[in-house]
Amino acid sequence: MKRASILLASLLPLVFSATALAATPAEVNEADALFRDAQKLLGEGKTHEACAKFARSQELDAGIGTLLNLAKCHVAEGRPATARRELTEAARLAAARGPEDRDRAEYAKKQAAELDARVATVKLDLPAGATSVEVDGHAVSASEWAAPLPLDPGDHRVVVTGPGQAPREASITVPAGPGALSLAVPLAASASEPAVEPAITPGGPGESPGPLPTVGEDPHHGRRRAGFVVGGFGVAGVVVGAVFGVSAIGKKSDEKAHCQGSFCDATGLELDAQAHRSAALSTVAVSAGIAAIGVGLALVLVSRAPKAPSAGFLHIAPTVGKGAGGFDVQGTF
Repeated sequence: MKRASILLASLLPLVFSATALAATPAEVNEADALFRDAQKLLGEGKTHEACAKFARSQELDAGIGTLLNLAKCHVAEGRPATARRELTEAARLAAARGPEDRDRAEYAKKQAAELDARVATVKLDLPAGATSVEVDGHAVSASEWAAPLPLDPGDHRVVVTGPGQAPREASITVPAGPGALSLAVPLAASASEPAVEPAITPGGPGESPGPLPTVGEDPHHGRRRAGFVVGGFGVAGVVVGAVFGVSAIGKKSDEKAHCQGSFCDATGLELDAQAHRSAALSTVAVSAGIAAIGVGLALVLVSRAPKAPSAGFLHIAPTVGKGAGGFDVQGTF
């Protein structure tokens, strides 16, 4: 860390001497203030904020020194591919200035070479006819399409277009560290190509066939299963009713031993009351069970009916009377 600080300090005099041709005095002052703020933030470990200020300073008053510091900041931020591009550009600019910037050109080249071992690349497998390529919203020149593109770790979006075609997007996640990845991006269908005609299905003139059912899918499976479940509860209800009915008959039989004509003792009266309660419960259970069986049977029958609409109907209603029960079925078939 100390060595890096010394290196950065050695670059500062060169940074402040670099000015852009189009920068106004106000922009130069603002760029200088941003540079100092970025340097302070980087020392405090606030890398993201520091890189943003370095980048803005470079926009206002472009200079090789600022660009070198921006690259250093991006390395600390975990963006080696971005830093490598900036170092390569700084080396080119420094070399163009001649012997006076030879040291900075050599420094930038060396730093860029060291980042090669940390940068992941993505080879784009582009279709014939592609006319433009964008990566994360930035255009990629045609001369770079064939070469692997250095990309920072993280998610990236690639957009490819062709003549008369809608943009086609693809995404890729680049892991941290070196690596060679590839991404195939097909072109979208051309707007001038005829639409694919739908398959012809049986039907009368002007009819629009509905969606075809999935092979092996039974659209009435749920209804049929519900019918069996309801019917099963109905059978259970009939069985429970039968048990109460047998109990009522037994208690009625036991009652005779405690009664003389119309007169019964206390035990006989209790047996008579129990027999009536059991009989009433038997009637309710059997009636409800028969009704449930009818509903379950109806669900099963309807689930097996043809899909074509029918004029027939089926109506099932339970009937409960005093001491008896059943169900009423009406319909046309």
